[in-house]
Amino acid sequence: MIVETLGPLEMAVVEVILEHGESATCHVAHHLPRALAYTTVMTTLGRLYKKRLLERRMVSRTYYYSASAGLSVEALRLSSEAENWIARTYAGEIKLITNPVRAAAGEA
Repeated sequence: MIVETLGPLEMAVVEVILEHGESATCHVAHHLPRALAYTTVMTTLGRLYKKRLLERRMVSRTYYYSASAGLSVEALRLSSEAENWIARTYAGEIKLITNPVRAAAGEA
């Protein structure tokens, strides 16, 4: 699984899911370190689902979210730390190639 960098809210939501197991939005919102709007938590869960970090199932009209196989807080933190190290170490030296065809022609 390719791990994307997560923001602080996304990381907090993943931590709640990993600690409590399958959870509905209201349960996740209740266990976050700070009070947030229900819709904010719902949107964050939806984004984590689209990133394939969470799985979900619907019961009645409520989604229940759980961690995707292999997801761990340690893996997410390690990925984030590695990305930060690369950014600090090679600051200004890495040029993102957005169009490899143009880059090969020397136009990038």
